Amino acid sequence: MTTAVQDPDGVASVQLWVRKPKAATYVRLSHDFVISGSTWIGSIDTAKDALPAPGSLAFRAVAIDTKGATTTSASASIKVIRCDTEATFKGGIDITNPDRVHYNSTTSTYYLACDGPFVVPFRYGVVDPDFTSKVALTYTITSVSHPTSLPLNNTIALRRSRSTIGVISNTWTGATFAPLLGNFRGRSTITWRLTSTDQYEGTTTKPSLLLPRFSAKLDWSTCVD
Repeated sequence: MTTAVQDPDGVASVQLWVRKPKAATYVRLSHDFVISGSTWIGSIDTAKDALPAPGSLAFRAVAIDTKGATTTSASASIKVIRCDTEATFKGGIDITNPDRVHYNSTTSTYYLACDGPFVVPFRYGVVDPDFTSKVALTYTITSVSHPTSLPLNNTIALRRSRSTIGVISNTWTGATFAPLLGNFRGRSTITWRLTSTDQYEGTTTKPSLLLPRFSAKLDWSTCVD
């Protein structure tokens, strides 16, 4: 940015002041305008000047003459758009408790405990440099053994696992809702998609909406004595 400043007493310096998005007052940056010929030149670097918040960033110049008198320019503004960093996901159907769910690599199927409810647990590690504030999982379960049963469609909010002192957990867990209608004994399929939201309301969706969802085969057979 450039500005022309004239003062009969001479211009000693021109300061650069900014008002951060949603702030009520202006603060002076650590670097002022510098003179080049008859023009004063300044700049704002949102990273170096620690101004990462998105929104309207107002700025103005304050000229100081050789006698110490100050003159403040009219304000102008720029729109700051935050560069979102995508989250990474690692996990899937939770098999950490084999009495509840176990996976058979030969049949590529997740077997749910026959004497337990028809719910599918999930466990994901979600890492976002912008800090993850929430994670949602949208799923569809379709019965293969009972095709007349309507598919189960829902979205669940995963919960952050308990954090230890000084360390915030990146593990998020949750489970699908038990069906109120339909017969889901036997074989089913499940598809799902994750969406995380960071503290700045930036979102990451995996798989993206342009790609097929994650999918898996389920088996919830009747218990046999």
